[in-house]
Amino acid sequence: MRESAASPEPLTSEASSPAAVPIDAGRVLCIGGDLARGAAEVLRTAGYAVECVESCPEPDTLVRAATGFGPDVIYVSLMSSEDGNLSAIRELSLDRRTAGVPLIALVRSGLDAGAIEAIYARVGCDFVPRGRSDVLLLARTELLIRLSRTRASSRVAPEIEPPKRVEEPGGADGVGPEASLYSAAYFFRRLPSELARTRRYGRPLALLAVFCPGVHKRANAAVRVADALQRTLRQCDVSARVDEDLFVCMLPETRSHDALQVEQRLTQALDRHDVAFGIGAVSTDACPSTITPHELLGRARCGAQARCRQ
Repeated sequence: MRESAASPEPLTSEASSPAAVPIDAGRVLCIGGDLARGAAEVLRTAGYAVECVESCPEPDTLVRAATGFGPDVIYVSLMSSEDGNLSAIRELSLDRRTAGVPLIALVRSGLDAGAIEAIYARVGCDFVPRGRSDVLLLARTELLIRLSRTRASSRVAPEIEPPKRVEEPGGADGVGPEASLYSAAYFFRRLPSELARTRRYGRPLALLAVFCPGVHKRANAAVRVADALQRTLRQCDVSARVDEDLFVCMLPETRSHDALQVEQRLTQALDRHDVAFGIGAVSTDACPSTITPHELLGRARCGAQARCRQ
């Protein structure tokens, strides 16, 4: 049912070229207005991977953005002691998903001491003044990333808990009723947070894509594929049907050679069924640190399609 093929060419990001950023460069999230945008431009020029988002009234939106990007440092623009971004700083510092990330306020150079004291009393964060020189911003960023990565490498990643089953009849995308699979909506919510976790703690994450052309046209074929996935994977793994002919499996704490072993076991399980399939495996330990969830899934999907034989 399956044949080997050369690995597909890696996908490239439409937003920016990962090759322009060193693989081991730090990741910086800048939040706010002009001060954040100016800092982002300086940091990108220096070779950091930077994402810049506007402040918004829903703090959880910023938390989700930070979780998906997986920054080493977060800068938030503050123009005064009454700036609305103060609430964003509080949420980022209190939320368990971002509490461990260094959080720095960008303030105007020359902001009076009374305003700075008022800001510190409300949120208790560090400051970097903007407007005179970029040296302080660059030096502070380099130091914080070095300290953040040293601390992350010396601590143990949180224990992975089995994901909660999503009660969405037929799946949120309406693909199918396979009871042993998670919905596509849940998978796409979970993947960015798991990828951010691998960056934070330096742990591997693997994806398996299983492409089964025409499986949606055959009675019970998708159920048999779902059963093979359930019997092969661990309790902490996440498997979902994300398209009518595409299944994906997210394997935390799994390096490339381990993912290949899982692929072999899954191949044996699927060979027992009369279904055409191809499997593609990819792990973060063999990818640039700047890879996005979309690119990671794309590599696995392309591998599965390339190895599929009708």
